[in-house]
Amino acid sequence: MTHNLIRRIGGTCLILVALTGCQSSLLKKEPVPEPLYIPQLTVGDSQILTVLPGRVPCNTALPMQCLMVKTSESAELFQIPYNWIEGFDPMPNIEYTISASPMIDNKQLNSETQGLTGHWVLNRIINQRVLSVQ
Repeated sequence: MTHNLIRRIGGTCLILVALTGCQSSLLKKEPVPEPLYIPQLTVGDSQILTVLPGRVPCNTALPMQCLMVKTSESAELFQIPYNWIEGFDPMPNIEYTISASPMIDNKQLNSETQGLTGHWVLNRIINQRVLSVQ
């Protein structure tokens, strides 16, 4: 009787070991890393931007501060995350008029964003105006 019990337990263990081995090797796929995306960046045409003083919370999922900006062609405001204008470090309570160029990813030109990365490069500061704090 003991011999039969050991054979049953041994057989059950063998089946469990076999199933476990099958599950880990046959049913499980090894993860495949996504290919590394390397953007092809160029500097776009220069634009005149008015950078309003101060910072505001960005309308993004990540908590960060943004600059409120408008182009000379449009009075519509848009946000540029703080420190995303390379070479530009705005001081509080100062409104700036700057010349800056957007960074464009040539691999994304046909996308919805037309290749715009959101990053800019400062060309020069045209004007700055100190606004009084109230």
